[in-house]
Parts: sequence; structure tokens; C-alpha cells
Amino acid sequence: MEILLLIVSLGAFIGIIVWAVKYTKKVNNRKAEMFERFANENNLTYSSSKHMLVLLNEVNGDLDGCQFQLFEKMVSSGKNKQVVTTVQFSNTPFTFDFKIGKEHLFSKTGKMLGFKDIEFRDEKFDKKFLLKSKSEDEFRALMSHEIQARLMEIEKDLKASIRCENGHMTYSYMGPLANEKLFGTCENVINFMRQLIRAKR
Repeated sequence: MEILLLIVSLGAFIGIIVWAVKYTKKVNNRKAEMFERFANENNLTYSSSKHMLVLLNEVNGDLDGCQFQLFEKMVSSGKNKQVVTTVQFSNTPFTFDFKIGKEHLFSKTGKMLGFKDIEFRDEKFDKKFLLKSKSEDEFRALMSHEIQARLMEIEKDLKASIRCENGHMTYSYMGPLANEKLFGTCENVINFMRQLIRAKR
């Protein structure tokens, strides 16, 4: 009886491993197709590397006169490992730093304690977004009504903050862009970042 249970358990374990390998391969192929499509549509270069069973994708090239990267990397936190997807525009025209994110519980608590962000006297807009910059006048000039309207349109797509520091504008998403819907949300954010660059030129 014990031998039978051992055989069944071993078979189940092997089955799980086989399923995990097949699923990972399917996700890898799907991601590779999306990254390569994006690269081809924007005249960029696609490449990939492997970390264990996970395929890490990367797109590089010139976009709107800036050095552009869309890449995945494996990040370790203790015993856990997670894919992080990052969008980066280098050599942007921005001479000031800023942050564009969504309001959350901690930021709302901070406001009650007196920490202020930049607001535009639009109650609906100001409640949704957390905007920060030490160069307030330059940032306000950037955030035109058109830019604000576009930001409202991609509110649900914005999974993290857009940050600009020393001319590098980045957006990092915790996790892989494992399907078309997630990849589409990232593309919407990329297009918004491109709109910011064009507005500054």
C-alpha cells in the first residue's frame, strides 16, 4: 500500500513538473511574439535571454529622439524571484525631475498630515493622481489640459508611477506582460510617456 502511494505521489509530482514546463514555454512564446511585434512596429531591435526556464525579453532603439528600452529582468527578494518589466527613455528633453502616479491610501494619509503634492484645481483629476516635482512651474507647464485628459484615459493602465530623474524617464511594472491585455496597458503608458516627450520638445 505504501509503495502504491509513493508511486502515485511521484507520478503526480512528475505530472505537475511537466505541466509547469509546458505552461512556462507557452507563456515564453506568447511574450516573445508580443515583444517582437512591438519592436517591428516601432523599428526597434528585439533580443532575449533565459533565466532558468523564464525567457526575458528586451527591446532597444531610438524612439522620439530618445534611447528607448523595454525589458524584463529577474529580481530576487529573499528566496522569492519575480520578473519586473521596465520601460525607460534616456536622454529625454526634461531638465527637471517629476513623478506621476496614482493616489493610494498612504498618499492620502500623507496629505492629511500636511504633505502636499501638485494639484490642478480639478477635483476629479486631483483625487486620482499623485503628482510631484520640485520644479513646480515647469511641471505645470508640461501638464497641459491635453496631457491631463490623456492621463485620465490611461488611469486603469497605470500600474506604477512614471518617474523622471536626471533626464531618465522610467516606468516599472512588477510582473511579466504575460498576455495581450497586460501588454496593451503597458503600450498605453509608453504612448503617454512619448506624448510627454513630444510636449516638452
